[in-house]
Amino acid sequence: EFQHLELPEAWWHAEGVEFYDNISMLKAGIVYADAVTTVSRTYAKEILTPEFGCGMDGVLINYRDKLSGILNGIDAHFWNPADDPYLARHYGIEDRDTGRAANRAALFSQLDWQPGEAATAAPLFGFIGRLVEQKGADLLVSAASRILDHHAASFIIIGEGQHEYTEQLMELQHTYPDRVRVFIGYSEELAHLLEAAADFFVMPSRYEPCGLNQLYSMRYGTPPVVHHVGGLADTVTDATAENLDNGTATGVVYYRPHQDALHEALLRAITLFDDPVLWPQIQQTAMREDFGWNHSAKQYLSLYAKLSGESTGQKEMRVTRAKK
Repeated sequence: EFQHLELPEAWWHAEGVEFYDNISMLKAGIVYADAVTTVSRTYAKEILTPEFGCGMDGVLINYRDKLSGILNGIDAHFWNPADDPYLARHYGIEDRDTGRAANRAALFSQLDWQPGEAATAAPLFGFIGRLVEQKGADLLVSAASRILDHHAASFIIIGEGQHEYTEQLMELQHTYPDRVRVFIGYSEELAHLLEAAADFFVMPSRYEPCGLNQLYSMRYGTPPVVHHVGGLADTVTDATAENLDNGTATGVVYYRPHQDALHEALLRAITLFDDPVLWPQIQQTAMREDFGWNHSAKQYLSLYAKLSGESTGQKEMRVTRAKK
């Protein structure tokens, strides 16, 4: 294949495109690029380890000086509770309670589901994603089962994936029909409604280069419960005593990819939900976060300007002229 591509013979060596007696386009890209970017600062560090490097960690370590992580942004116009076309009622920080209540009712109606009386006063946990090990589907099933056994919380899960996880979730729904609703598949409307209706959004990913749902969730006043990994670690501020005191907490973070750790995080979330002072504080702080593309785009612009030898100001001027 290397010969077929008619690449320079000088590139075929351990420091070039050769990778364990094969040709690797990914390695070639890393080696010969002027810069290598990935989608969060923490993930840029994680891929330097055998656990997350997937065999490329040695190559990445050699070229770490040109490696950086820039967070993905979200489409702040499309994901905006103030004018989201999929929502039953628009809302902002001040009227979030009434807005979110209306969207919850709309979501229940769409799912043809009504939770039990005890569950309506308890927190609703939401999940949207692929039902696979990487997304922590097995952890979600195990931790949710334990919560459902001892607390009145409810769960709405939207996704599809491995058959074993869909079966386990459907069994949970069968066991707790008034507290669990599972939608196998994907619906853009249901996804937006769930972001605006759930009290917490659960993301138990074992690895997550950036993640977007935690960003949508915070914008909609739905604090995320996340594993401290990749972009989740870079975007969600844990509700520790210190962060609650200084008003920076935006969600609940746990630090081990294990069902016990997720279970404890869900218990912390339930406790926060029951606090009439801390719960609205976390919601408001999360909704004020700005994860639009403007900030991330400026970081890319700065990187490209540096590579081209131009000042950021010159680059911005060129971009502005191009737009005009």
